[in-house]
Amino acid sequence: MSFFNNYPAVKLLCIGISGILCSKFVPDLEWVIFVSLSFILAVILIVWKYRPYLLAFAYSGFLSVLLFLLFYINALSYLPRQHPELSGKQSFVGEILEKPQEKGHLLQVLVRVRYPASGPTGNQKLLAYLEKSEVIKNAEAGDLLSARSEIKKIKGPENPFGFDYRKYLAGKRIYYSTFVQDKDFRLYKATGTFSTIRTEKIRLKLIAVLKRELTDNQTFQIVSALTLGYKKELSPETRSCFTSTGAMHVLAVSGLHVGMIFLFLKTIFSFMQYTKTGRFIFIFLAGSCLWLYACITGLSPSVQRAAFMFTLILIGENIERPVSSYNTIAASAFFLLLIDPGLLSDMGFQLSYAAVISIVFFYPRIEQLITTRNKLSRWTGQLLGVSVAAQIGTFPLSVYYFHQFPVYFWLSNFVVIPAAYLYLGFTLLLFISPSSVITQSIACILTYITKAVTGLLTLIEELPFSVIEGLSFSGTQLFCLFPLLISTMFFIKYKRRFYLFAGLSLLLFFEVTGFIGKMKLFGQQKLVIYASKEHLIQLINGRNCYLLTDLDPAPNPDCYQNSIILLKIKSMEIINIKKDSINLFNDLVIKNGFMQFGDQTFVLKKTDPPWLFLKTTDKPENINLKPGIISLKKE
Repeated sequence: MSFFNNYPAVKLLCIGISGILCSKFVPDLEWVIFVSLSFILAVILIVWKYRPYLLAFAYSGFLSVLLFLLFYINALSYLPRQHPELSGKQSFVGEILEKPQEKGHLLQVLVRVRYPASGPTGNQKLLAYLEKSEVIKNAEAGDLLSARSEIKKIKGPENPFGFDYRKYLAGKRIYYSTFVQDKDFRLYKATGTFSTIRTEKIRLKLIAVLKRELTDNQTFQIVSALTLGYKKELSPETRSCFTSTGAMHVLAVSGLHVGMIFLFLKTIFSFMQYTKTGRFIFIFLAGSCLWLYACITGLSPSVQRAAFMFTLILIGENIERPVSSYNTIAASAFFLLLIDPGLLSDMGFQLSYAAVISIVFFYPRIEQLITTRNKLSRWTGQLLGVSVAAQIGTFPLSVYYFHQFPVYFWLSNFVVIPAAYLYLGFTLLLFISPSSVITQSIACILTYITKAVTGLLTLIEELPFSVIEGLSFSGTQLFCLFPLLISTMFFIKYKRRFYLFAGLSLLLFFEVTGFIGKMKLFGQQKLVIYASKEHLIQLINGRNCYLLTDLDPAPNPDCYQNSIILLKIKSMEIINIKKDSINLFNDLVIKNGFMQFGDQTFVLKKTDPPWLFLKTTDKPENINLKPGIISLKKE
């Protein structure tokens, strides 16, 4: 295909992603790969003797299998079976990677285990929880924590449909946690030997400056998140405001921020680009500044992608070589996945690349529709075009992960993107300001900007139908949408009927899959048992739902909200099990300590939750009341 011939980095990336996915879904494929290598080698020998004109093809296949094998073996270290359960207390020395965080009555410390240097925890990240003390509160990145404690694998969600914190941490290569008692640890002050430790210290100092100068708490939260990637102190209200208006991407340091830094550096060092020596100095200085900023902001996947891409653009522009957008994007993803294959399952990595690919493809075509010569109108149209182009690529992932769609995302971008330029500019001036008077003035300006931004976003949030909630895609539908989007892009580019037919076929498959899924939901009959602390059992019949609880008021909806979305529940009734009143519904009857649900009869035990026993002809039989989902439908 001409596309892959023109963009070889895309071809290499596809091979690498295939190896990573294969390691996840078929982890015992080593023998198949070695057989493939042997087969390719045999083909080369045969071609060499009988068909010399096919030799290049054979070599290409052989190198492709080698690359596939490289990514496959590298990705195997991320599989759960590579991180076994540990028993007994373990002694270790860990290097603290970031400042301790308060988690209830404990302090959470992220460390990298240095000793033992081998074994399942050797050189891995570990979440250590310690009781609050001045010693740990004052710990800094680079300090050494010597401890002896039980190291356990991080557990999955306790409740069905709950947030999978284990999977989230696995994406950051954190698989173990431990609780360390006061008597079992010692803290040693030390200087970090790694650049990430040094940059973390720089970030903490900059955050301390912001906290000292920005007396308004909300201003500090937004400025520290937007400029330094420090989101640990963002309040739920601020997160909700930005998320529901589609502006959360501004608070997550990403390609937008790195691009602003890149343009700023080009403006400052433009005088160097007139001589050959100056261009090389400019490449070194600008590239160093980009990666320093990336390290200070925490090296999130989106920042890594942006820093890598702008570095390639920087080099290409200054050595006067044409820069291919698709090759640049693919090359950055290729090297990032080669270094850390776990990024492929990282939500930020997926959203970042989906957005940038969509912008590169769709934005030039949208821009052609803008015919006005008025600068303000043209800028407005360009900003709207970028917003729409990015949303096309990220829509499937946004719905899959967040189950909602912000309708006025395009409107919020007119607020937050110009504000991001102002935030970055004034924050930089705040850091380098030589006078306290100037610093206070800048702090006041940042406070007014924050009030204006949050006020406008609140107005957008309050607009009718600002957020469409309850959306969901199955995994099969998600994997169908991206080939559909790619087929559409190829059809737009090459105008070939094959891509149109492929896209229509995928669309049909998407609809059929959705229809089959809905039919299954109409026939579902489930018993969803939550952890006893939730005091909640969920009865689901088709798209009807009943919540049994002994709490008044009922438990927080957050614990069962995901089940409502994923199982597409239409109506819900909350029933307090301690009340003696008779509850009568079409498919549920509760009376005198018995409950009839569907074709099952239960005995209700009004003690500690859960309260259900399955009634049989001889004697009541305990249901497996562990948190989970029990299907009551007779097969």
